[in-house]
Amino acid sequence: MALEFGIICTANVCRSPMAAALLRSRVERDQLELDVVSAGLMGGGRRADPAAVRAMDRRGIDLDPHRSTQVSAIDLAALDLILTMERDQAREIVVTEPDLWPRTFTFKEYVRRAQRAGERGAEEPWGGWLDRVGDGRDRVGLLGDGHRDDVLYPAPPTLRAVEATARELEGLIDEVVTRSFRPTAIKRPSADPFNT
Repeated sequence: MALEFGIICTANVCRSPMAAALLRSRVERDQLELDVVSAGLMGGGRRADPAAVRAMDRRGIDLDPHRSTQVSAIDLAALDLILTMERDQAREIVVTEPDLWPRTFTFKEYVRRAQRAGERGAEEPWGGWLDRVGDGRDRVGLLGDGHRDDVLYPAPPTLRAVEATARELEGLIDEVVTRSFRPTAIKRPSADPFNT
């Protein structure tokens, strides 16, 4: 059964749709059993930022059809992992739905904690892995307005600024995939075309 990750930002027009598109591309490339949704805290229906569309187009990803989705339109309780761009977004989700605390992280916090947790064991269930990643977390860490764990909004969203954000997201996504999926779970294409 596929895991389902949710990626959340404020408006769902730049950072989270880029991150979701990049992660879906990685899922397809590595043949991972993972579904990805994205949403924002604001109302939905808006097109992706033109600079985000161009940045993804440079990577062979078509973001033009994207329309923003409000977080209330997705089933957060069904998600196996919720990754936010900023701490205040994680805080809003956890305050609204406290049961989501063990599965809600900023991208950077998740990566930092996953690196500390070491490799996910070959037989380690997802819940056990998340327990290890979240070991020692304190909800108080969501308070304040520091930006240590934030993927900041590229303001103004010029192509240059959005490209920098896209590159940052690519690095984070690489770590998320590497840490979240056992190497044996990543299906590499065979070098022998006759070996099926």
